[in-house]
Amino acid sequence: MVGLTKVAALETAQTGITVNAICPGWVLTPLVQKQIDARAAAAGIPVEEAQRDLLGEKQPSLAFVTPEQIGALTCYLCSDAAAQIRGASMAIDGGWTAHNSPAASGELRMLRSRSCRPRLAMAGSASTAPFRRGSRESPSAARWKSESSKRRRDRCAGP
Repeated sequence: MVGLTKVAALETAQTGITVNAICPGWVLTPLVQKQIDARAAAAGIPVEEAQRDLLGEKQPSLAFVTPEQIGALTCYLCSDAAAQIRGASMAIDGGWTAHNSPAASGELRMLRSRSCRPRLAMAGSASTAPFRRGSRESPSAARWKSESSKRRRDRCAGP
């Protein structure tokens, strides 16, 4: 869905139409309530404890996202204040996205490259070098990287 959102946003970028994705975390719906009830029955625990356990697995806020919160975000995205937000994925998930990111689990380390630009690499990865020309990037991306590398080199060279 996020990919489709981006494509649609690009196709309508010069119109008054904006396309974005709202990515909610746990919302207390009848289906989720059934899962909580089944979890409580299977574990022989109170429903409130099963709810806390479910939320605690992924949603650090330990609170459900409410339909009102999703509606408020939707209204904002439909307002003039959000006219230039296009192709975005808006997480409204009580910290779920941040909780599951590599940075939250300490898997990233910062490296300093010769190009005067910090870059991130996965800890323990076989290669920490940035992607080189010809490695899964489009010709325009390679051209942009080459030009920005020249600008960065000039900027970092000093007087």
